[in-house]
Amino acid sequence: MEKKRHYEFLNYEKKRHYEFLNQDLCNLSDELKSRLRTYSGILIDQVNWEIRDQYLKFLKDFIEKKIDGFSFRFGFLERYKSIEKVANVLKLNRVLLSPNENFLDFGDVEFRASMEKIYFQMKNLLKNH
Repeated sequence: MEKKRHYEFLNYEKKRHYEFLNQDLCNLSDELKSRLRTYSGILIDQVNWEIRDQYLKFLKDFIEKKIDGFSFRFGFLERYKSIEKVANVLKLNRVLLSPNENFLDFGDVEFRASMEKIYFQMKNLLKNH
């Protein structure tokens, strides 16, 4: 998966993405619709990268017990919905960000490792009860 995302990043064409957005979706072939979805995913990943400091503060607040588990889960859901809205507004206004290669690691490798750690901790906790 990581190799595929890196390949997609390397082959991202901002100009081509802009052209796709200016076309009627009905007129795009399945292959071009797939590429547009990939490009849209890259845009969402880039927006996530842009607000990485907000994620870190949010996680810190949870770890320091400034917010509870419900607020944490709800906040993450709300952030993701907001990111999708921002990406849609950017696309509607034909504003495309230049992706930073660092978003690849931020979005996958580090997050997956953290989630794995949490998963095993929860699994052990539940097994002991």
